[in-house]
Amino acid sequence: MNNFKPRMLAIIREADCIGCTRCIQACPADAILGSAQWMHTVIAEECIGCQLCIPPCPVDCIEMVPILEPTENKSVRKQKAVHFRKRYHARQARLLHEAQSQPVTLHEKGDKKAYIQAAIERARLKKIR
Repeated sequence: MNNFKPRMLAIIREADCIGCTRCIQACPADAILGSAQWMHTVIAEECIGCQLCIPPCPVDCIEMVPILEPTENKSVRKQKAVHFRKRYHARQARLLHEAQSQPVTLHEKGDKKAYIQAAIERARLKKIR
C-alpha cells in the first residue's frame, strides 16, 4: 500500500486574477507575490501547498497542482520544514509590527474622549502649518 501524496503547488491563472490581494493576506508562507490591482503569482519554491489561498479568491483563479519531486531524504525534508517555519514566524512578526504601527481607531480603543481629543489636536496641527 503506497501512501505517497505528492506535494501540491498553488497556481494562479494570471489572466483571471483581478489583483484583490486576498490570497496574499491568506498565505501563511508569504509565497504569493503581487500588489493591489495587479496580477499575482506564486513563488513555487516557497509555496507549502496549504490551500489557504483558495477560499478567499473571489474569482476562483487559484488551483492546486501536484509536483513530482525526486525522493528526498529525511534531512532535506527537515531543512525544508525549518525554512518554511522560519518564513511563517517572520510573516507573523511582520503582521504584528504592522498592526502595532497602525493608528488606534475608536472601535479598537473604546475611549471616546481620547479619540476626539486626538482628532482635535490633528486638526489644530493642520491649521498651524
